[in-house]
Amino acid sequence: MRMLLCVYVYKNDIYYVPKVNGTHYAVTNNGVEGVVFNGVPDWLYEEEILKSNQALWWSPDGNQFCFATLNDTKTGIYYYNWYGNHNDSSNVMAQLKSIRYPKVSTTIWIAY
Repeated sequence: MRMLLCVYVYKNDIYYVPKVNGTHYAVTNNGVEGVVFNGVPDWLYEEEILKSNQALWWSPDGNQFCFATLNDTKTGIYYYNWYGNHNDSSNVMAQLKSIRYPKVSTTIWIAY
């Protein structure tokens, strides 16, 4: 029998709702934006490994799920200039942004 279950990721933490209009339960509570990812990949895993913006998978019967947790704490920070969206001409000056990204000869941290 397939259970009705809603699972979602909010601010890098996973929550589930076992029934319609039910209580929301936290599955994880260690998500940190840009550092610890639960159920969603960091940039490297999204683009190069999973080829998806999801790191949460359902069992074939839909009654269980598993997820990846990625911890980029020890991954180096890459800084870059952001000039905005090509449709937005209000950003004349670049913004300095950052992303955790492993450079050549550094460690790619393994999901757990």
